Amino acid sequence: ICCIGAGYVGGPTMSIIAQKNPNIKVNVVDMNADKIAAWNSENLENLDTKKLELLKSTDVPVIQVGMGIESGSQRILTDICNRQMKVERLIENYKILRDWKFRTNAYYMIGFPTETRDEVFETIDLCSQVHSDVDSVSIFQPYNGLPMTNLAKSKGWIKEGAKIPTFTDASIIEQPTLTAREVANLRRVFMLYAKLPKKFWPDVEKCEVDYDNNKALFKKLIALRWEIQGVANNEKESSEVLKQKNEQQDDAIQH
Repeated sequence: ICCIGAGYVGGPTMSIIAQKNPNIKVNVVDMNADKIAAWNSENLENLDTKKLELLKSTDVPVIQVGMGIESGSQRILTDICNRQMKVERLIENYKILRDWKFRTNAYYMIGFPTETRDEVFETIDLCSQVHSDVDSVSIFQPYNGLPMTNLAKSKGWIKEGAKIPTFTDASIIEQPTLTAREVANLRRVFMLYAKLPKKFWPDVEKCEVDYDNNKALFKKLIALRWEIQGVANNEKESSEVLKQKNEQQDDAIQH
């Protein structure tokens, strides 16, 4: 079968035909390459209710839906990450997923070249608005070939021969807007800023700037975070279940 036109009729119809008839080869063609790329993409930025209807109509069990949000700063998304998605659309997409009763996850990243502390807090603010079931935050690492890596190198922010660590390790980018230590400290308390009411932020900041002397406070804030999130998700899961699912991530952040 060859369907000419990858619109909202052709795309879903051919997907269902292919899913119900695995012995038939189904091709969808379109003069617009962007339409084909959108249907082939796993990117949540292309989310719409037609695709959710298609997803719900199949026999495939959907455990979780999510995406790499990366940043809540429109400048970082557009100018640094070269993504055209608007922050407001990201919030709306997750609202749609919640309305459709999908369990969601969201991935954030900080420490981008030229990123400022204020922009990190834009990402924190976005995290607090997305209301994903599972969240994680990592640190940008300048892998070879990335335009962002070339930018950091051109500015002299990466030492010659520096070994690139994993996404959970400290940044190797030393830039004037946000030092590597500041990035690591912010990652440790990122979810506390995002999930706790602002009246707790002074305590969170204590843990950010001086974790070694505030470990007991940090532990209390972690527990408070799961207590609050457990209440917010009481129709889905208990606080204890949520805590168990995420305790490995929090342990990693503490270290």
